[in-house]
Parts: sequence; C-alpha cells; structure tokens
Amino acid sequence: MQSQKLQITIGKKIKELRLHKGWTQEQASEKLYICRNTYSDIELGKTDICLSRLVQLANFYNVQTPRPLGF
Repeated sequence: MQSQKLQITIGKKIKELRLHKGWTQEQASEKLYICRNTYSDIELGKTDICLSRLVQLANFYNVQTPRPLGF
C-alpha cells in the first residue's frame, strides 16, 4: 500500500514537470524514447518505477531525486 502511494506521488510530480514544459505525454515519451503508454502509466502511478527510470526522468527534467527517496 505504501508503495502505491509513493508511485502516485512520483507520477503526479512527473506530470507537473511535463506540464510546466508545455509538453504532451506523446512529446515527453518520444524525447525519452519510451512508449507513451509506459509514460502514462508512470504518471498515473500504475507501474512500479525502477531506480534507473527514476534517475532518467530526474535528469530529463533537470531535478534531483529525493534524498534517499524520502519526500
């Protein structure tokens, strides 16, 4: 249950960052070379996000990952 809350929190933040850039999910997923459905699932908190993907997204949006993954 705690894992699901974290996934949703991360997804909301990723969506916020994407919207701040003015991009659609399609545009962001193309720039990241991932499927739009995968990107959508990340934003919706429907998928477990691995550490490498989290780092990829943080670098892409030029933000830091949370301190030892604590918010």
